Amino acid sequence: MHQSAHDTDTCFLNRDISVRRVVPEDQETLRTWRNAHSERFFYREKITPAQQRQWFTHYLTRDEDHLFMVLVKALPTGCIGIRLLDDHWDLYNVIRGVHRLHSRGCMGTALHHVIEFAIQRKAMPVQLKVLANNPACDWYKDNQFSVIKTEKDHIIMQYQTPSSASPNLIPHS
Repeated sequence: MHQSAHDTDTCFLNRDISVRRVVPEDQETLRTWRNAHSERFFYREKITPAQQRQWFTHYLTRDEDHLFMVLVKALPTGCIGIRLLDDHWDLYNVIRGVHRLHSRGCMGTALHHVIEFAIQRKAMPVQLKVLANNPACDWYKDNQFSVIKTEKDHIIMQYQTPSSASPNLIPHS
């Protein structure tokens, strides 16, 4: 079960970008962002406040399911989820909710730190499933993901690192 919402759950912080676990107060922001981009999700229907609360309550019961709020200059800008499935980490709910003047590149930076967070917890491949017509496919490719399987309406991508010796570990500098 997740810890208290206001524990120190920031997994990355610099003067411009921070990534922290979502808290109950983030639910309406998350719902608004998700609904604004509903055509890019497998479930395309709009989410109601009651559905959001139900999802969040269930989310809090899953130990290896982590949804992070990405903040740029302390302002919520996006979110990134990562959860442990049987044989890999699954990246989900990657949403750039607000396009701010100084937020370019921040989601990519946050993405790599969320991946590092997960791999430090358990060294497993990191994958995602995305609708084939989602414009984010190119962004994922720009952020070291490659297609490993193509289905009728979606593709499965896996995170690749420059190191061929440890294909799923992020080198520390």
